[in-house]
Amino acid sequence: MLYSFTQKSAKSVGLNIDLLRLKGELNCAAPVSSQNCLISGNCSVGAFTYFGKNCEIRNTEIGNYCSISAEVIINPFQHPINFLSTSGFAFGDNGGLGTFDEFKRIKSRKKQNKQGEVKIGNDVWIGRRAIIMAGVHIGDGAIIAANSVVTKDIPPYSIYGGVAAKLIRMRFDPNLVDIISKSSWFDYVLDSKVLGDIDYSNVIESVDIIDLHKDNLKKIEKNITLSRKNSEIKIKY
Repeated sequence: MLYSFTQKSAKSVGLNIDLLRLKGELNCAAPVSSQNCLISGNCSVGAFTYFGKNCEIRNTEIGNYCSISAEVIINPFQHPINFLSTSGFAFGDNGGLGTFDEFKRIKSRKKQNKQGEVKIGNDVWIGRRAIIMAGVHIGDGAIIAANSVVTKDIPPYSIYGGVAAKLIRMRFDPNLVDIISKSSWFDYVLDSKVLGDIDYSNVIESVDIIDLHKDNLKKIEKNITLSRKNSEIKIKY
């Protein structure tokens, strides 16, 4: 079905989205929550993922059960550093100056190469005001400290922080990481009617219970698309 975007229509399909600024297309599963996020290009977001206020996301794929704090920037636009100038005139970006005749008279034959997509796994926690640069892949279960700048791929279940971000420590030992990864628990809706009350602080026990009941759990699917047509946002469900 196709809906016009309103708070009511969004919540009816499991999206708690406030003041969405959409410049492209968003494919997602439900539920998802965000507050005043700017989403550019083609993005996808998994179920049970939420964003704090004023995040900026561009050409990014994000998994299920992710926790993304306020003012996080993912895949920011980058200027070429090997041209004569880093100004937009040199690579076809007007930076808001495109209405001025003086700017229009500057011509460049070379356009900037397309930036790589960012891929963020499942159950990733990104701290406030972190920046994730173009082309980075962040593995399942990773944690990124607040105010970090991530410039390279992050292994699963690792904790990184700093500018540029470096390994602080691993969350679990390799054997436990292997067990969690093989379970793929994050691909499912963790329904307490099926699982009962789980002590998630006990990692092995939690994984065992989920594995035992997988056949009765709903698998998560990204089946909602938000796109902008002229000034209106449409929801396809």
